[in-house]
Amino acid sequence: MSNDIAIIGMSVNLPGISNLKDLWTLLKNKETLVRKFPDGRIKDYESYFKYLKQIGIHEPDSDTIEFYDGCYFDNVKKFDSDFFSFSPKIASVTDPQQRLLLKTVYMALEDSGYVNDKIENTDTGVFIGFAANPGNMYSDYLYRVDYSLSQVSLTGVIPSMFANRLSYIFNLHGPSTVLDCACSSSLVAVHNAKNAILAGECSMAIVAGSRIVYTPLNSQTSSIGIESPDGFTRTFDVNANGTGYGEGSGAIILKRLDEAVRDGDNIYAVIKGSAVNHDGHKDSITTPESKSQAILLNQAWKNAEIDPRSVKYIEAHGTATRIGDPIEVEGLRQAFKDYEDYKCYVGTIKTNIGHLYEGSGIMAIIKSALIAKNRMIPPIANFEQPNPILNIPDSPVIIPTENIPIQEDKFHLGISAFGLGGTNCHIVLENYDFEDTNTSDDSNYYFTISSKTDTSLVKLIQSYRNFILDNKDLNLRDFCYSTNYSRGYYDIKFGLKISSLSELESILSDILNESSYENEYTYITNSKLIKKSLNECNDAILNTWIEKNILKLDDLNYSKNARKITLPNYEFEEKENWIEFPKDYQITCLKNTYSFTNSTLTNEIVFVPCEYSDPNYSKNKAVIIKDSENELSFAKDKLNNISIYDINVSDLLKDEESQIEIVKQLVEFVKDNSIENIIFALADEKTKAVSYDEFKKRIRKNLYTLFLLSKEIILTGLNLSLSVLTENSIKVKDSDIPEVPENASLAGFLKVIQREYPSLKTKMIDLSGSYNSDSVLAEIFSDREGLYCIRNNTLYHEEFKEYTFKNNANESKEYIKNNGVYLITGGTGGIGLEVCKHFASINNNISLVLVNRTKLPDISTWQDYVKNPENPKVAVKIQQLLDLKNTGVKLYLYNCDISEEEQVKAIISKVNNEVGKINGVVHAAGVPGKSIIQNKSLNEFDSVIRPKMLGSYILEKLVPPAEVDFYLYFSSVATTFPSAGQSDYAAGNYYLDTIAINDSEKNLRKVTCDWVAWKEVGMAVDYNTNFDTTFKAITNSEGIQVIDDILRSNKPRIFGGRIYYESDIIQFLRDFQINLSDNIEEKITTMLHTKEDVSAKKYLEHKKKIDAIQVDVTSGNDEFKELVILVARCWSNCLGFSEFDANDDFLECGGDSISALSIVSDLSIYLGEEVSLSSFMLHSTINSLAKYIGGLKK
Repeated sequence: MSNDIAIIGMSVNLPGISNLKDLWTLLKNKETLVRKFPDGRIKDYESYFKYLKQIGIHEPDSDTIEFYDGCYFDNVKKFDSDFFSFSPKIASVTDPQQRLLLKTVYMALEDSGYVNDKIENTDTGVFIGFAANPGNMYSDYLYRVDYSLSQVSLTGVIPSMFANRLSYIFNLHGPSTVLDCACSSSLVAVHNAKNAILAGECSMAIVAGSRIVYTPLNSQTSSIGIESPDGFTRTFDVNANGTGYGEGSGAIILKRLDEAVRDGDNIYAVIKGSAVNHDGHKDSITTPESKSQAILLNQAWKNAEIDPRSVKYIEAHGTATRIGDPIEVEGLRQAFKDYEDYKCYVGTIKTNIGHLYEGSGIMAIIKSALIAKNRMIPPIANFEQPNPILNIPDSPVIIPTENIPIQEDKFHLGISAFGLGGTNCHIVLENYDFEDTNTSDDSNYYFTISSKTDTSLVKLIQSYRNFILDNKDLNLRDFCYSTNYSRGYYDIKFGLKISSLSELESILSDILNESSYENEYTYITNSKLIKKSLNECNDAILNTWIEKNILKLDDLNYSKNARKITLPNYEFEEKENWIEFPKDYQITCLKNTYSFTNSTLTNEIVFVPCEYSDPNYSKNKAVIIKDSENELSFAKDKLNNISIYDINVSDLLKDEESQIEIVKQLVEFVKDNSIENIIFALADEKTKAVSYDEFKKRIRKNLYTLFLLSKEIILTGLNLSLSVLTENSIKVKDSDIPEVPENASLAGFLKVIQREYPSLKTKMIDLSGSYNSDSVLAEIFSDREGLYCIRNNTLYHEEFKEYTFKNNANESKEYIKNNGVYLITGGTGGIGLEVCKHFASINNNISLVLVNRTKLPDISTWQDYVKNPENPKVAVKIQQLLDLKNTGVKLYLYNCDISEEEQVKAIISKVNNEVGKINGVVHAAGVPGKSIIQNKSLNEFDSVIRPKMLGSYILEKLVPPAEVDFYLYFSSVATTFPSAGQSDYAAGNYYLDTIAINDSEKNLRKVTCDWVAWKEVGMAVDYNTNFDTTFKAITNSEGIQVIDDILRSNKPRIFGGRIYYESDIIQFLRDFQINLSDNIEEKITTMLHTKEDVSAKKYLEHKKKIDAIQVDVTSGNDEFKELVILVARCWSNCLGFSEFDANDDFLECGGDSISALSIVSDLSIYLGEEVSLSSFMLHSTINSLAKYIGGLKK
């Protein structure tokens, strides 16, 4: 049996395009659907957009709301709810993307010839490509309008229903799945559908995708970084700058080829093979990978059993991004490497209709099937000249700029789709040509059409009249056969017996013109609108069809060669089904409580005095861990209940194995002696490290031992308290210069334990000056956690508060000098490059020394490299550096491990000799933490610590801070609000926080920025963590503003990033080991109370809302008249109807178990007593339910 799968039906719904003919015309003419976001939709959303702006989803500082240009529908509110048996309310709370999908799939089923009884109760499968993207879901909108809609809208908005609803409506029993792998979703759905048919899981398959962009805000906060500024997608073009938004839906119907041929189906193309793979681990989860793409194509060709040289055309993923296009062309280059002289045409439908994301793959395969059907490759739109970075001449790619006829009898096409997360798919198609069976005959045939409404039938007649006029070479037999077989039979019918299409066109024209056309043996209708111009006939076949809905094809004289053809689709009668956003949203949604949410861009961490804890340690069993060579300097007279565990530091530092073994013995001691408190006093240094070796030794002795100790405690499963004592290591005031800042890293490390292993209670107490031993012990044995400092008997704790820089106008002089030399570690990283651009914007007569671990090609080769890149990502980076160089800046690139002193020393020497004296240093290098403590090795821990702590120490040793204008260190939010997995990262960065000092008298200007995630560039983008949490991800412009502010100010340390008060998880900001200022606490409390107040108010207004519903009820039980009205109102609130017969059955009115829950809730709230779901379902009419409730009340 052949493994070939036929595409036997297709449909599209795009802005201004609802049939395949118009889509093909668009493609042939190189046209695009790009436009402004429609004014009507802006007006529909006006209040909602204001709401989005006010809660911070759109920038609050912007005076206007701007939208990306793109390919948009005029109206997404309309839907033929009656045709699909939806109640008005259920239709209104159903995602328009699901509604659009229903319509499109029905059209594809019509096109295939399988609707109603031809498809119902079969094993047909449904495979949908769709993703629930936060912020672009109808559910987001609904819940902001009225959260009580969440229940009744459940089946309308959850992604699984996009497939399940289709299976339910059409009574299908095959697989029914929704697939989300981002932009490759609907093409992978085709792959899965093909395999399901071949595996015998289903005989036919529906595959579809759908996309509507509800709020295409041109906003930094809603951008994902690939959007085209003007909405045009210029794939492979020199001006390519991103992908444009697209809206629409597409669907195809699949079936085994041999069965499709047997059944006379309309075959567009044949799926010969397919493949799916994943990029695996790579630089970034969102970056495509050319090698994987090349392997994918070869796998698909092998699966299809074809010679790649038969591939005439490849429909590319083609997102027109700086990274995506070069990687895709490189993937094609690698895929065809064994066929050096072979070239094929490559294009993409995205240039015409925009990017439909999860729905883009289905549109790509529809375009390719049309190419196969029409034997023509259309030109790519929006193309002027190729991007030189792609090096098209040295690739297998030909970009079609005009319509290219295909001459070969048999040929193949490929379709690619690459998901954002690395899931790739490629499909191979083959053309299919029918044998010519258009023999002429003199037979008469029956033309039949039907609809659910009179208006729809008239529109259908208009469509068929136009179709006949546009297709003069139609075969009468196939045309009538398709009208008889391929369409549903509905209540409003029209049929006639004809001998030619010209006769039919004449009759249809007369009907539309309301002319008199009388031939009682020719036609029959039961339409009220057109019956006046036609006489009913006594044709037995038509009468049977009218009266019994039966049309026996065996009686209609069709030969075995009759086959299905494409015909006009059903004319839906669409009405608006939409939940309007309240114009009084300030009251109903916000209650005027968001005025404070313009949070400051910057914050600060300060130490504030606090009260000591009450002594409560007499019964606690504890152990003090200390250096055996040193005396314990505190609490000598308080050790009655405290053991001392001496550690020989020489043994500890001998090697890693010795250090681990000593820690294991210590934990075994703690476990055997049921110790409840560990006091870690090993970090007892009081003075500065005298050398680099001493500095490294302290890190290993203190920080690494604490890491190993914590890890062993966690692995052993002990629940206890761990207190760390240090001296003069924490910066309490901005003017402080701690003697032992390296031990501040212990505080950063301890903060993460709370996030990973809450059973281990941790605190750190830093001592300096005079203190009372009792007070110290009281804090050790208290329930407090976090960082505390004692300064001259005063106890201090960290506090987080808002901070705003003063106006820069009167601040210090410009920090970038003419002819200055500025060294930037991590300078070719995303944030490093932004810093370079900023410095150059201030003064381009400077030298930038970029130090990185990864080596780039030599500067002299850059121009050639971007034209013929080995690595597209590197090419993009080099292009940015070339742009920077073109500003006049002198660039110097060096490579080294910043934590290796000799390597750094060699580079600093070169800079001094070749470039000049260094005027400023930016230390932006670093690597993130990747795993929780119990899974982290000491080598992994060390690799994160080294660039932060050793790197900064080496830099300051070789380039003394007193000899430069500034040091700028990049630290992290993790030092204050850490996440699990960041113990090493928090430790290293807290050291950078501590060494910050801004003292003009000592000529010391070392400033540190604690960054939240950067939204557009940097580590957060690489690791896909550049999203809003309790803090809003910072934009490039905001980040540069923070850098500019701190370098102009006297502030040594700043926290860069806004609190996101509107976040659904804002309350978790209180869960960290730091106090929040009264101002911040008040804002969080107000926000949380706002949500509670709005909820309470909505519930109180609920009864009023029910009472206001106007509904007409007939056949009501007079004994329970008031309850009949109440039940009817609750039905109306859920289903949307304004008229009921009191004996109507709930399920027959379009209700289901989910909407039943909504009505039960309405009734229970109104009555003040519970009405159970089971009781509701047992009493499924208005009368019976009213009687039941009446009995309860008696």
